[in-house]
Amino acid sequence: MLIDVGLSLEGQTQQVSFSDDFGVTAPLPDIGLWGEFVLGKKVGLYANVNYFAIKVNDIDGRILSYNLSVLYNVYKNFSLTAGFTGLNIRIDAEKERLNGFFKWGYNGPTIAAVYTFGKHIQLHK
Repeated sequence: MLIDVGLSLEGQTQQVSFSDDFGVTAPLPDIGLWGEFVLGKKVGLYANVNYFAIKVNDIDGRILSYNLSVLYNVYKNFSLTAGFTGLNIRIDAEKERLNGFFKWGYNGPTIAAVYTFGKHIQLHK
């Protein structure tokens, strides 16, 4: 992932700008917890949270992701899910003549239709 960050100021007679590029290799390893819970014959609950943080030289970054979903098994390997999910990224950088941060994320409701292949957790016996 290549990230380009810049700042530009414009007046009626003058213009000043500064930009800096840095690269990030993804995917990154993280530490997380997850669980699947059977609530009924066709209903389940899925929850997970993941976190990663690192500091390299003058760049400090972190990633936080989470998901909480209710799953309804429509038929065998086909299910529908509805929940709340988020992914938040923040990078702080300190260089000569630059002290700034990059913050990006999304948080909100999700819906999905899922078909799984192979063996999976049975919601009914």
